[in-house]
Amino acid sequence: VHTNQGGGLRCHLRGRPTLEDNEINGNQGVGVVLTGACEAVLLHNKLHGNVGGGLHCLGDARPSCSENTLFSNHQVGLLVSGRARPVVRLNKVQGNQGPGIVLNAEAGGSYIGNTVMGNFGPGVTVSGTSGPTFEGNKIQLNQGSGAMCWGQACPHFSSNTVHENGEAGLVFGESVTVNVLQNTVFKNAGSGIVLGDHASGVVMGNQITENGALGMLISGQARPDCRENSLKHNKEGGMNSDNLAIMKDFKNLNYVYANAESSSIGAADQCVIV
Repeated sequence: VHTNQGGGLRCHLRGRPTLEDNEINGNQGVGVVLTGACEAVLLHNKLHGNVGGGLHCLGDARPSCSENTLFSNHQVGLLVSGRARPVVRLNKVQGNQGPGIVLNAEAGGSYIGNTVMGNFGPGVTVSGTSGPTFEGNKIQLNQGSGAMCWGQACPHFSSNTVHENGEAGLVFGESVTVNVLQNTVFKNAGSGIVLGDHASGVVMGNQITENGALGMLISGQARPDCRENSLKHNKEGGMNSDNLAIMKDFKNLNYVYANAESSSIGAADQCVIV
């Protein structure tokens, strides 16, 4: 399905098609749009080079998307909006000219075992009141941060590997409530995990190593519950916050060691836990 003036395929209402082993490329619109209460099954498809993006899940769509490759699209690889709740498993979302995966509005769904790599913006963005679950994904080598979440979103990140992204690993701002559990966050150009504004939730059991700035940065009115995280070999220190109470609790409840040498930290940064 290729080189159409509009999109490639569209499924709406209560459609339940199975799309398997198709190549959907070079269309002027979106490669595949799933909307309404669509319950499509997408398996082993290649969606690439589409001007409007790779795959859009909109409305109340509840598709199952497994082992597809969404690559080199001119905008976002996968957009999930409205109240869509896809199950997205073992896909490759790579080399798209926008972010890899974007969730907004009231979107949710499960994102399991995917590779989100080499996209032009962040690997993943989550906003609105979205409540997705990301488990066991590889989010790597994206030009922006690994994942950025804002608004009133309630994302759950567990057992993901977030590494070598062009900015921070995981960023949470505004009024986000997070569960960030047992992820490995390493070798990102910026800090490993950043929480700002009024972000809250639980950050527990993560391995945060070898990032280009801090292991963790907590600023503004952010008040996460941080426990049993391991922060080591981060270039600008283990953790920093503008709240001394957070600093004290963090040092007692987490493992912070072998980060930047104290001699490399400037006078303005003396509260950094190294």
